[in-house]
Amino acid sequence: MTASEPRYLQIAAAIEATILTHLEPGGRLPSTASLAERFGVNRLTVREALGSLTRRGLIYAHQGKGTFLREQPPRRLVRLDHSVGLDAQLRDGGVPVTLRLLDVRQEIAPPHAGFGTEDAAVLLTTVLLVDGAPWGLTFAWFRSDVLGDIADWWPSSGRLESVLRERYGLETLQGPRSFAAVCADARVADVLPVNPGDPALRVRGVDADRAGGRPLIAVEHFFAGETVEVTAD
Repeated sequence: MTASEPRYLQIAAAIEATILTHLEPGGRLPSTASLAERFGVNRLTVREALGSLTRRGLIYAHQGKGTFLREQPPRRLVRLDHSVGLDAQLRDGGVPVTLRLLDVRQEIAPPHAGFGTEDAAVLLTTVLLVDGAPWGLTFAWFRSDVLGDIADWWPSSGRLESVLRERYGLETLQGPRSFAAVCADARVADVLPVNPGDPALRVRGVDADRAGGRPLIAVEHFFAGETVEVTAD
């Protein structure tokens, strides 16, 4: 917490440190009026602070009863495996997983895609829901000259490989993945249970045409830092 942070984020951090750490899951927080008095701020600031904690998945409100500490989701352990995607690993472990398409747009591919500086791409933004809660956010850029209509065939089941093979006659080769600890930006905080500036894991890579080697898909995956652990052999 720093003095440059908005006041409501300072109060949210104070509530988390001094109140939430002493509650059991399901425990009730003090009222908005009590919190305002305790921290010397107005009720609007407290409501904004509680809203921030709610978006992070730490608390929830029950109409007419109050605000309560949410039981935290388990940290998901996944392995770095080019042959099995993260969603497939979770499904194989019996975890309910859903892939939801959030947005489709045309834009210039990012530099790491290797498509070319002026090459247009189709950007698909998806969220991976685990047990019904947002767990992973993905930005995927597809070459427009090859996969320009990919959004029409986007598989909610997550089996992109099948669509590429059956619709386009393509087999892809997954390239190396880079892992970085980053601060969540507004795009990530809008979807995942984090605030801007919170720690997040970014996974970045490019998949190529197995036959010709040309890059086809560039991806960036984001995960809240406290919800995932990656292992590698």
